Amino acid sequence: MLRSIKRITLCVLLASLTLFTIESGCRFLEPGPFRLKDQFPYVADDQLGQIHKPSSDKSWKGSHFGINSQGFRGPELKPGSTPKLFRVLCIGDSLTFGVGIEEPSSWPRQLEARLQGQLREHDVEVINLAVSGWSGAQYHEAWRRFGPTLVPDLVILGYSLNDLPG
Repeated sequence: MLRSIKRITLCVLLASLTLFTIESGCRFLEPGPFRLKDQFPYVADDQLGQIHKPSSDKSWKGSHFGINSQGFRGPELKPGSTPKLFRVLCIGDSLTFGVGIEEPSSWPRQLEARLQGQLREHDVEVINLAVSGWSGAQYHEAWRRFGPTLVPDLVILGYSLNDLPG
């Protein structure tokens, strides 16, 4: 009886160790939201403090996200405008960026879908210029740097309560 219990215990331990090893390997190699090893997503910027690493695909604090060549979430930024284009520029921090959620669930992307449904005669583009940790000074600099070339029809500032001076 004791010998059977030892064998069963050994089998359970080996099976558990095998499953743990396989799970850890999959999480380490898989670029999705459940990676065991976070990849620091930021690079320094003289005026903005930090932006996301341009042209990257990262996992950070349980979130997986792709970053365009300018360092922001979403499609590439295209300068200029056309008469048919209605462009919204969203500037903010982690709430605007959508930390912890996939891009289609972020409020800028949801706004884009709703506006497209309402403004059928226009092409609607909502640009997400948001980085976790930004506040007023970075919002102003982001507008100064990108606003004139992107020519938005509307600017929404995602100012959160945690941005207030403490």
